[in-house]
Amino acid sequence: MQAFLQVVYAGVRDMDPAEQSFIAQNNIPLVTVQQMRATPNAVVHAMPASTEAVYIHLDLDVLDPESWPALQCPTPGGLLPEELAQVISTIHSHYKVVGTAITEFQAEIKYKASVLCPVLDALGLSHNINGCD
Repeated sequence: MQAFLQVVYAGVRDMDPAEQSFIAQNNIPLVTVQQMRATPNAVVHAMPASTEAVYIHLDLDVLDPESWPALQCPTPGGLLPEELAQVISTIHSHYKVVGTAITEFQAEIKYKASVLCPVLDALGLSHNINGCD
């Protein structure tokens, strides 16, 4: 169980029973979309007090498919890109971010890249994308 002391599972809306069991058995903090909307620093509050640096693993399916359709597992009720950007900015203001992965992107689904500009900006990556000023 010690291995999961540094994990926070945020933005989950659709879990299968095995995931729910794993999270519960390992006491992994779970931060809902509703909690992040109400309090953008909800993820920060879920982190252990000793945390100094973080790695952000971002599954884009945390976003609502109405705002970003190019998702591996589209599930209604996700964050808007601006809401996610605010959460990420809050994380950046409290911790050193040592790395980021962006996953669950489906390039074959029509999308507008500029929709992600607020998220990429919060991650410090928007300078690499056309349409992000």
